[in-house]
Amino acid sequence: MVSAQQYLEWYDACHNSSLGIGEFLEHIIEKIYSHVLLPGDSAIDCGANRGRHTFPIHKSVAPGGLVIGIEALPALATKLLNRIRDEQLAGIEIINQAIGSAKGRSSFAYVKGDDAYSGVLQRRDLPERTVPTVSTLDVPMTTLDCVIEELHVSSVRFVKMDLEGGEYDALRGASAMLRAARPPLIVFENGRSASADLYGYSSNAWFKLFSDSDYHTFDLFGRPFSKKDWLSKNLPWYFIAAKRTQDMELVNWELPNLIESVYSSLTH
Repeated sequence: MVSAQQYLEWYDACHNSSLGIGEFLEHIIEKIYSHVLLPGDSAIDCGANRGRHTFPIHKSVAPGGLVIGIEALPALATKLLNRIRDEQLAGIEIINQAIGSAKGRSSFAYVKGDDAYSGVLQRRDLPERTVPTVSTLDVPMTTLDCVIEELHVSSVRFVKMDLEGGEYDALRGASAMLRAARPPLIVFENGRSASADLYGYSSNAWFKLFSDSDYHTFDLFGRPFSKKDWLSKNLPWYFIAAKRTQDMELVNWELPNLIESVYSSLTH
């Protein structure tokens, strides 16, 4: 079991500028999917951006596997496609659309000063320096269920989601994926109240989405996440949703050692 002191050390590492703000969490995510994925698996990177996880995921599932990178910004999607072409990589599909609860068109807040903050809706807590750079794009929108069906993916093993608050809506458009016979392990950003207020849903609706599909939720450090924790402090901003028995075992038994190995490698 993780001690309270160890947990706080990990939480502080999230905000350590010398390690890179948030980089500790990104390394944990990479450690998780590197541990879970096997050659031939399929995985989805929602909010692929510049491929921070798209390409490492590809290494885990190659040969024979598939990575679906979903990126709404055309310029970033083009950069991903150019890299795939230049490196002659097989088994990566780039979807240049926003991801949400239904197919159609959507406005998309493009934060030119820092495109990682871009999303379907403009975040209310944008760094002040970026606000003058925000513009609104009109983009196509699809759903995870549609992507999986259109690409004829029989089973998704892992999903990463970083959609600047749009994760709940994206999961609403993934009911078939969540209820599949072989459901994926999901690691996703969760802004909790900030995202719920922006996108117009409640904490009750958030928890119902997961409970209705028999998923269990945890913070990225492996602590169970329930309604009583919605307003808790000192939580990382990435969370885990697990359903398969082996994924529950990973979170409950193996994850602390994986995280500690990342922490040691970054701090020593």
